[in-house]
Amino acid sequence: MTARFDLDLKAIQSAITDDTRAIILCNPNNPTGKLYTRDALESVIRLADRSGATLLVDEAYLCFAKGGFVRSLSGAASRHNVVIVDSLSKLSGAPSLRLGWMISSPSRIREFAERKVPGTVGNLALWLTEPLLRDRTYRRRIQAFIERERQFLEKELSDIAGLCVFPSDCNFILIRLDARGMDSNLLFNQLARQHLVIRAAGNIPGLDRRYFRVTVRKHQDNLKLIRAIRVALT
Repeated sequence: MTARFDLDLKAIQSAITDDTRAIILCNPNNPTGKLYTRDALESVIRLADRSGATLLVDEAYLCFAKGGFVRSLSGAASRHNVVIVDSLSKLSGAPSLRLGWMISSPSRIREFAERKVPGTVGNLALWLTEPLLRDRTYRRRIQAFIERERQFLEKELSDIAGLCVFPSDCNFILIRLDARGMDSNLLFNQLARQHLVIRAAGNIPGLDRRYFRVTVRKHQDNLKLIRAIRVALT
């Protein structure tokens, strides 16, 4: 990625070798929350096509991005060497269901089906799939809520001295600590004593101990987090 967390196409191209079997992306990215442009994604498709590699795109957080489905590469899956994976667990708030799917060409689907372990989807997940997919009112309500609370969090956290808040397109926000004498591990420990949990991101490639991620929650929870971080950096 570039310094602005955009796709670094030159770096991707230079990293591809004759042994490269797959190029893997998350869109939106985790932990940056960045939604990649359509042009950038189509450039990666062309790189994958030329190299013979499979482009695997995880779109599990795309449901939270405003207009995000326009950026989905699902339409390219039948024409290119592209595999899309997605999940109901994020938007539905039901990670224990372990319910997801893959979109690709018919030949690739058959190839995966031949190697798939049988019985990977339980009865509960099967029973809930249709009502969850049909409930568009719930999806619109959650998407509007996430959009509203994310904007609130970004604004309030940006006003705290010592924080650099990176704009996000989904339900979490990446933040860099610029305050002296503080890193994400220290902040994690301080907040944990108040039963608040952030994701210290120092162990993620490309980041360091200054970075952490927060998740958009209910308004009162967001207020509590903002106040606790403000006190910790005072």
